[in-house]
Amino acid sequence: MRRPIAHIIDRHVEDAAFLWLQREDACLVQPHYQLADLVALDNRLAANLDGVAVAGKFGLDVAVDQAMKYQAPGEIFVATWSAIWHSSGKHLDQMIALSEHSEECWQAMVSGLAWHPADVVEPFLSKMGNSDNLQLFLLAAEVKFQQGQCPDHLLKRLLAQTDPRFNELGLKAIGQLKLTHWLEKIRHFQIHENQTLQFWASWSTALLEDSSDLAALKAQVMTVGQFAEQAIAVLACKMASPVFNELVRSLFSQPDQRLLALSGAGFSGDPLWVNGLLKYMDDPTLSRRAGEAFSMITGADLAYLDLDKDWPEGIVTGPTESASDSNVDLDPDESLAWPDSHSIARWWQQRQHNYAVGSQYLCGKVVTGQQCLQVLEQGYQRQRRQAALRLAILGQPLFAVDAPAQVQQVRLKKLRQNPWPHDL
Repeated sequence: MRRPIAHIIDRHVEDAAFLWLQREDACLVQPHYQLADLVALDNRLAANLDGVAVAGKFGLDVAVDQAMKYQAPGEIFVATWSAIWHSSGKHLDQMIALSEHSEECWQAMVSGLAWHPADVVEPFLSKMGNSDNLQLFLLAAEVKFQQGQCPDHLLKRLLAQTDPRFNELGLKAIGQLKLTHWLEKIRHFQIHENQTLQFWASWSTALLEDSSDLAALKAQVMTVGQFAEQAIAVLACKMASPVFNELVRSLFSQPDQRLLALSGAGFSGDPLWVNGLLKYMDDPTLSRRAGEAFSMITGADLAYLDLDKDWPEGIVTGPTESASDSNVDLDPDESLAWPDSHSIARWWQQRQHNYAVGSQYLCGKVVTGQQCLQVLEQGYQRQRRQAALRLAILGQPLFAVDAPAQVQQVRLKKLRQNPWPHDL
């Protein structure tokens, strides 16, 4: 057998690490990716992982060496994936030790495990899930959760821990996987002194039952807390339109909360907000979010329909190249189109008769289960996230829009083939 060519394997590892970081950004942050884009990204990632795999132990050693050298999430993802591919517990232990003090690296390791089919990674998870080592147990539970599973024995142990990280994971899993038999067991977390646990208990409760206490979610919105965006997305699905619209109006009345208000207007799906959105499209600090909300309601793709304009002169968002600039946060709206308010106003004037004020729309059509599936298949990531949430309120487990694209396609096919008896 010919020896692998070192610089080619190095390149496969580097490219796989980069592509994994790119897909994480695409799934969780960027607003302009569709499922078809994730398919293309994942195919490129899989091709590079295959290049590492066919190099055998040499490929594993290169992946682990790069992870040890850079100690960065992308490289840790590749090395973890390779360790499972080669059934190397020794190298997996190295990645665990390398990642346990960095949340970003830990999540990369979780992803590296979860990227494998469930039957491939199960021998590792079974051993870790029964371990007395709580870090190993937490890792097993997180991977199970990412793969759409969370058995009762794992949940029981998660919620019994005093460390809030374990409780948080369990509370999320109960709502996301629609584990209704756990509902009564998490209610006490809704009044927990830990605000994070209080939020996730309320979030899961809202997904699990028709009538739930929304106070903690409202508090997140009104104080623009850590989970305000997630809270207002749920409230848009749970509250009666007039009540929710009043909440959004209260946000618009406070200048420092208008970005959140614009998101809420889009989540509401109510054409009532369109004329107000048009006004905010001329404010450079709010323009793109207003355009996104307009698209969320009407389904108009601003770039595709030539309803956008060039980047305004003198507008700088996100970090600059200046060494004195302490802002290093990326602008989450950077890849959104800049709306042309005049063109959009004309477009809306010609079509507004097709929309009924007070109804809820998602990307141009009244919210139904079938429309949610359509958005999951063809919408952009933030639209897909709201469609997934609407389906979860309807009764489906929360669709994971950040899962491997192939996994998403399989689940969408099953949902299309097995329609549920109720609709929104």
